[in-house]
Amino acid sequence: MKEKMLSGDLKNPKKCRTLAAMLFVFVMVIALTCAVACAGGGGEESVNSSVSPSDPFDPDDSEDPGDSEDSGEIKDEKIVLKEIPGAGNVKLVDDAVREYLSASDVSGQIAALPQVKVSKDAGALPVKLAWNGNGSVKYTIYVADNENFDNATSYVVSGFTRELDVYNLLPSTTYYWKVAGDRSDMSDTSVFKTEDLSVRLIYAEGTSNIRDLGGWNADGSFVNYGKIYRGNQLNGYGNWGNNKLTENGLKTFKDDLKIKTEIDLRTQDKDDANQTVNFVDASLPYYKYTIGQYTDILEPSVWNALPHDGNTPVDSMENKNDARRLSYATGNAVRNENAMRRSLKGIFEVLADERNYPVYIHCNAGADRTGTVAFLINGLLGVSEADLIRDYELTSFSSVSGLRYRSEIKNGDFTEIGVMKNDYDNFVAFGALMNAIKNNYGAEGGTLSYAIESFLTDYVGVSHEDIESLKRIMISDYTPVETEYVVGDRQVVEAAKTANTLNLGDVEYSSVESIYVNNVSLGNSLNSIDGSKFANIYGERELTVVVNSENGKKIIKVPVLVVTKYIYTAEDLISALKITSERNYGYYELKNDITLGSFSNEAKASFSGRNGFCGILEGNGHTVTAPLGNHGLFGYVIAGATIRNVNFAVSGGVNEAGKSVMGDYVLNSFIENVTISVSEGVPGIGVDGIGLVTTKSFKGNSVKKLSINAENAKLDSLFGFDKQYAFGGNNFTSCLINAKCVKELARQYTDGIYVPVYLEDIYGFDGEITDTVEIAVADIINVEGSNIELNVGERFKSSKVVGVESKGVKITEYKFVNGVLYLFNDRELFGDTLGETAINITFEGVNGILVKAQISVVIFTDSEEVVLEETQEIFIGREENSVDLKEFGGATVYSISCNGYYFGNDVNSLNIDSEFRANPLIHGSNTLTVLIGKDNKFYTLQIPVAVITEEIGDVVRFNELMKSDSAEYAIYGYYKLTADIGKPETAFNNGNDKNWQNVDGLYGFRGTLDGAGHSITGTVFTRGLFGLVGKGAVIKNFTVNAYGYANGRTVLARSIRDAVVENVKINVKSGESDSYLTEGGIITALMSHSTIYRNVEINSDGKTDTLFGCSYWNYDPRKANAFENVKITVKSIGGLLCLRANVVKDSLYTIDGVEGITVAYVRSYSDENNTALVGGLAEFTLGNENADVTEITSVSLDGREIAEFSFENGVLTITDGFTASDMGAKTLVLKGKAGIKSVTVYLGVTVEVPAEEVALGGEREIVLSNGTEFDLDLGEYASATVLSATLCGENATYSNGKLTVTDGFKADVKKHGMQTLKVTVQKDGKYYNVIANVLVVTKEISDVDALTAALTPTEGSSVVYGYYRLSKDLSSSGWYSVGYAAKWTAVQRSNADLGFRGTFDGNGKAISSWFFGDGLFGVVGNGAVIKNLTINNKQYQGDNGNFNTLFGYSMMGATMDKVTINILKGGKADIATNAAGGLLTCLGGYGNTLKNVTINAKGLAIDTLFGTGCWFNYPKDYAPNTFENCFITAKSLVGLACTDNANKVVTPYGGIDGLTIKEN
Repeated sequence: MKEKMLSGDLKNPKKCRTLAAMLFVFVMVIALTCAVACAGGGGEESVNSSVSPSDPFDPDDSEDPGDSEDSGEIKDEKIVLKEIPGAGNVKLVDDAVREYLSASDVSGQIAALPQVKVSKDAGALPVKLAWNGNGSVKYTIYVADNENFDNATSYVVSGFTRELDVYNLLPSTTYYWKVAGDRSDMSDTSVFKTEDLSVRLIYAEGTSNIRDLGGWNADGSFVNYGKIYRGNQLNGYGNWGNNKLTENGLKTFKDDLKIKTEIDLRTQDKDDANQTVNFVDASLPYYKYTIGQYTDILEPSVWNALPHDGNTPVDSMENKNDARRLSYATGNAVRNENAMRRSLKGIFEVLADERNYPVYIHCNAGADRTGTVAFLINGLLGVSEADLIRDYELTSFSSVSGLRYRSEIKNGDFTEIGVMKNDYDNFVAFGALMNAIKNNYGAEGGTLSYAIESFLTDYVGVSHEDIESLKRIMISDYTPVETEYVVGDRQVVEAAKTANTLNLGDVEYSSVESIYVNNVSLGNSLNSIDGSKFANIYGERELTVVVNSENGKKIIKVPVLVVTKYIYTAEDLISALKITSERNYGYYELKNDITLGSFSNEAKASFSGRNGFCGILEGNGHTVTAPLGNHGLFGYVIAGATIRNVNFAVSGGVNEAGKSVMGDYVLNSFIENVTISVSEGVPGIGVDGIGLVTTKSFKGNSVKKLSINAENAKLDSLFGFDKQYAFGGNNFTSCLINAKCVKELARQYTDGIYVPVYLEDIYGFDGEITDTVEIAVADIINVEGSNIELNVGERFKSSKVVGVESKGVKITEYKFVNGVLYLFNDRELFGDTLGETAINITFEGVNGILVKAQISVVIFTDSEEVVLEETQEIFIGREENSVDLKEFGGATVYSISCNGYYFGNDVNSLNIDSEFRANPLIHGSNTLTVLIGKDNKFYTLQIPVAVITEEIGDVVRFNELMKSDSAEYAIYGYYKLTADIGKPETAFNNGNDKNWQNVDGLYGFRGTLDGAGHSITGTVFTRGLFGLVGKGAVIKNFTVNAYGYANGRTVLARSIRDAVVENVKINVKSGESDSYLTEGGIITALMSHSTIYRNVEINSDGKTDTLFGCSYWNYDPRKANAFENVKITVKSIGGLLCLRANVVKDSLYTIDGVEGITVAYVRSYSDENNTALVGGLAEFTLGNENADVTEITSVSLDGREIAEFSFENGVLTITDGFTASDMGAKTLVLKGKAGIKSVTVYLGVTVEVPAEEVALGGEREIVLSNGTEFDLDLGEYASATVLSATLCGENATYSNGKLTVTDGFKADVKKHGMQTLKVTVQKDGKYYNVIANVLVVTKEISDVDALTAALTPTEGSSVVYGYYRLSKDLSSSGWYSVGYAAKWTAVQRSNADLGFRGTFDGNGKAISSWFFGDGLFGVVGNGAVIKNLTINNKQYQGDNGNFNTLFGYSMMGATMDKVTINILKGGKADIATNAAGGLLTCLGGYGNTLKNVTINAKGLAIDTLFGTGCWFNYPKDYAPNTFENCFITAKSLVGLACTDNANKVVTPYGGIDGLTIKEN
């Protein structure tokens, strides 16, 4: 019979009585109790108050005060059970779950599965038990699976309750129930049967996705209920923070499910909220077994052979090692196979012990890691594939976990790949895991159960005894399957041998049919097993041998040791451990002691996080001797590698940077029984990159019996320091160290800074440190006081003091609390002798290691405190620092200290300790405390100082400081500019995109940047100068000259939290943005919170979107910023900030009225229609961009105030009149208001006299690269008297047939091209406005260098305007590339506002060259014209790869006219995958007009005209390209463009008006 588990929950009670009724009942119950006590006579009990199934009656029949008319009950009546609807088939699960479970085919299952993440759990249902009461004060409900009510579960409820919800009953089970009151009454027994299901869903309040692993059919038997439960986390971590077990849920776990053992699959200190004990009961067993999910658990050879799913995202720092993320496709993940193997083995060892049951297994969502382990358990037990899939996919009905399918659904069916991308953007590979297990570990015709067992015993290493024990526990009526095992020592298989032999021992057989490892066939000969077939299979494994015997076929399991290589010589060892870009798997065993030239590995490949030694080095007790060398013996040790039973004898190189025993990195691996002996060593010059075991990082390792014998050596560090992989997460057991000195064990990341880790603070170590540690802190003993307080610094805060001595005298009276040692002032010991003395202290670490330390103190009597006013500077980067005592100069100096650190007693040469120098947390504003004696008196001087961490004099160092690849980076310290840094083209895009919310301000720049009045100049991008700015940061005293400001960009940072920004001026030198509904803002791109802005000035001639960007994170007004004297002078500004990018306009926070901010608009506007006649009334419009101007308060011209004017409806009317001296292009200065903001508008107008207009025919031209004065014939008007001249609205000079333009016009390339010249002249007593069309040519181009210079943006810009014309044919002997576009991001490459936006006139000439991927222009933007040009492309695609094109990355809104393209060689017949490539553009293009374009590519293939569509975003409503009289001759053309590279969506060329294709 199946084991039964019951649980209940009090829910949905009948309506309660009123408060008055409840009080009445309470009073009467008390009265009833008193009456019963009195009737008992002298306190003797007359009533049996217990209630049980055999005697359920309470003989007390006192009247129940609850018997009232509204109760629906009659006192003393029998309790009547209400009928349960559908009692013969009571539902236990939601209808949606039942529909899925009952689906008979795949299409039915797909229809029943949720298509999107459910908002509410579709899970377990209660059985509702209801009855009519009889007025009892309480009711006891009994539920059992037998009519005798043996082992019944009872529930006691209030007399007001008439219903009970009972959860977690077993499916397919008949139950009996009855109700007893506290009167002489018991109800009849009622019966119901639960529905026929295999699955048992569990309800426990506060959690989700919990179910019993029992109930499933297992090869004719059943998996027992109530043994193993699977589900999600219980402690409310992370995204599942609201999913936490409540008190009622905890009761369910304790009392109903009776959970004893918790197996937690999460990663310690990463996604487990630091859980370390059993959540149900801290005294019960708790196991942390971190594993991956799905195919992550497979061994390398199997994992590497998985089919590439084409969807797995590329690794990045933030998702590397993310246990919720599938690492499916080859090379896409940092996998720790050996660690996962050990975890899996541990899980099955726990499950093999019946004392641990019932067991609860979980990760966070109870979906991926838990689903993987549940699959292995039930699959091992013999549950069918179909039911394993059902159990797995039931997770999709959880509101917490999200969708989980066996594979992606396409065309109404599940794909074969076994991978899906779910609604959490996770990659789910349940089907891929099941397929891989079957295909690689199963025997021909064997079951999935057999394959899983082979995986567990052969690869994971689970013992057969544990497998059998688990089956006996979990399977009803379990009958063992006959499989024989060869006993004895493991037999060796050498990978280098082609004819290894096996011995089957006492197994009786007639012949061998087959031999397998995994699913690799090894033939059928026991004497010729080919070791070369064991690729990436190594270590302790198990071979499967199928033999024929008298009783038929038998399966034999043979334990083997697969040896990749035996190591006999130094050459063998060096060859075996050589670093490459790949992982080094294998089992390597030392056969001799070996001496090397050095512990050094040739670093042929840098560390990627994925490559390195991942195998096993078995030392067999042998010794490797060598001096330390670069990269250590292994280089990089990762992913569960094992180094064991080996001795390393170090003969030199100790404390030298980059040199260690094992390597640069040892990560997530196993060190067992390893001894390192060091003959001698002296301290090095620092700690970064220095370590005996590793130089950079030792993280996430399991270390047992590591012994360091260095009695004669002083060690700087054991494990070194690296910013990317900081020390931490290691488990040390039975480790020993004996050394003179260990300066620090390593460094780790704590609260945003890397801090020392000391030996005495790490559990698992024992040993002895013989040298004395000097404590570099400053302490002063005032002999006038009775008590002494000594600050011993940070290092020993966690230690105990076990001994104190000074001057040879042992001090017994002391107390040590939180790093402070308290002593009684013993006058006999310290006396009144002034000066320095030493106190010796013995500390005992948390691990029991004793460390002797000495602290120097200064003895003095009472002193007078004096505070000096002037702040002085201390420079950490300078060898020599001094301090000026001002009027106390010449005094005797006893002690100088700062922040608890002793700086000696020489004011001209401060002795700054290396620990103080290396700790930027304590730099910045500080105080020097100087103890002096002068004129027979003592003084304590307090001198304010600024401790400067680093002086920065160039932009390279600034960017080095502010950049980081780490998600959890923090930059502390005080940094001071010593010069103006940067140029317009210098790029500022610092920090990174990880932890961009920076909710608590823990990350980013958290120090002080003092510009000292200097400037920072450069082009800003999405993260600005600082990236992230965090809590406590101060940014002050500099000017930023920002170029390239645009939508999505920012000047200072992506986000700023809890900081101070003061005395900062931001000048936006080029660019503008008014798109406030996307990321980007002047100060921050995303948000600023809780920050003080003081004396900040912002200037821009262009439009600005917001100060603080558009937040995708909730903006908390309670953490608003504070402003003081913030002045903004811009063309316009959208607001303070915008909340989220996908919401309505109301999300824009106005900047109007914000205290401490003043905004002034300064704008320029010109309109050729804004003309005025001398002496007449003039009306001028201000244009749409000045539509917000509400008031004009003053108008001036050339410094002269114009008194008579009015302003209404956007029109300025001047009645004062203009004089002849005002003629020409003029600028009116308008001052007024735009709402509450002040506004200044520089309005361009033309003042002229009444004149007859004369339009001259023909076309004239000027070439500005030739100068500023040009011959220009105006015919009969050339010699007339010129009153004024304008070209494109700009003042010019015309005299005697010569036109002179200003330098400003020459530089304003937007105004070049075909323009209008207006010259006002007086001739024969009449006035004429002479109009002529003039072609303004920016530059004529005669060589390739001039071409490149013309098409490259100026410093700080991403746009090229102007009119450029070829004067001769050009030919390039090499590859041509404009070059600048390669710096642009993918978003900028698809921005029509950038790139070439002028006119390129080929003038009938030709350009012949090879072209790179950014082509002639890089990007061709809106309004560009390319015309009259022939291009001879010497090679298209072909041998040089697939990344070249003619015009650039993209082309949007441009015109091509009269362009001929000749392809001379090459061609490409298909579209590149995830790579650029296309004839005209390599990424994409739309909205272009092509006229009279001819492409000649006879006999050559063309992929597309406009590119592959990768890294390029087509808008949903993009305008198509149009063609007129265009011809293409080619062997083939795939299409016009690929608009979706991932799905190969190609725009066809057939049927396009104006485009003719001739295939030839």
